[in-house]
Amino acid sequence: MINFSTAAARCVLVAGLLLGGLAHADSQGFINAAGRADVAFDTTSDVLYISGTDSLRRYDMRTQSFLTPIHLGGQTLGMDISPDGKTLAVANGSSAGGPYVDLVNLASGTSSRVNFAPAFMEGGSYSVAFDKQGKLLVSTSFQGSGWVPLRQYDPLTQTTATLGEVRQSAMLTASGDRNTIGLAEANGSGWGYYHPGDTSYRSQHGGLGFTFEIGVSRDGTQFAVPTYFGTSIVTPGQSETTIGTYAGATPIGAAYSPVSDRLFMPFASTNSLVEYDSRTLQVVNTFSTPMDFSWTGNWSYVDGRTKVAGDGSYVFSTLRNGIFFAALPVVPEPSTYALMLVGLVLVGVRARSSKRQG
Repeated sequence: MINFSTAAARCVLVAGLLLGGLAHADSQGFINAAGRADVAFDTTSDVLYISGTDSLRRYDMRTQSFLTPIHLGGQTLGMDISPDGKTLAVANGSSAGGPYVDLVNLASGTSSRVNFAPAFMEGGSYSVAFDKQGKLLVSTSFQGSGWVPLRQYDPLTQTTATLGEVRQSAMLTASGDRNTIGLAEANGSGWGYYHPGDTSYRSQHGGLGFTFEIGVSRDGTQFAVPTYFGTSIVTPGQSETTIGTYAGATPIGAAYSPVSDRLFMPFASTNSLVEYDSRTLQVVNTFSTPMDFSWTGNWSYVDGRTKVAGDGSYVFSTLRNGIFFAALPVVPEPSTYALMLVGLVLVGVRARSSKRQG
């Protein structure tokens, strides 16, 4: 065992952290989870929550084993963890008693239910996303083809507001800083975004073509919107680029890292989860998954539902009957590097001083 009581040993430790970039273990794998829909990773406990059935499956990433599931009933769908890391919001496809979401206390595993008065022909809840203020946006399904309310629920005051109407089964995704929530409408071509404090949803109907998923960069300045015609990389008011080919090898999901300029997209008809530099859109890495991603049919929660852990430690992407995961290097911000460098210098000075005194 290394004795870190000496200044020299502490110097080696700091140098290792600095040069290693606080790298996470280099590993990847596949979690068998039939009927999976969405995932949410609790960085405090290193537990991955998996929806899709009437219960939340819980997978311990450290031991790579399943824990006791949390039974909620209905059909669990979209999930998101609150900014303080204490609450998991879970959408549910069941419309019994009107659309509702469950709020799970991550420390205790207990849950409480929030019911909403149903609109005309409205089905169950579909997707959820917390903003920086801790308010929860909720989208729902429609029993047929139509429009539904986009709701904002405040857990603090337990009040609900309507931000507008959107097409059914809209996907919601928050940026890393949670100052922007992107929305992609299913069964249509609409998309848009919301900022904390907004009283209405900002629609950006641009005819992208059959939207169903959306990724938002960590600062909310860029959006990745998969469609049947390819994935549009949009910077509002500036450029738009398309990645993928019509009805061919095209991204069916998109997730930005919340801590770096990285974008991850799984390609249909391939076994490739591709990592891009979101600034240049150049390929940085390609992860090979155990099987090909199948085309989603312009709907979410099929193959390719992709998310990056809140601390940037893992990327997850759904495949048939399970979830592919890959550990990512956690690189400190420049300010953190500076502090580590100062620590390295100070420890080195102390080591030399101790040597002279000895």
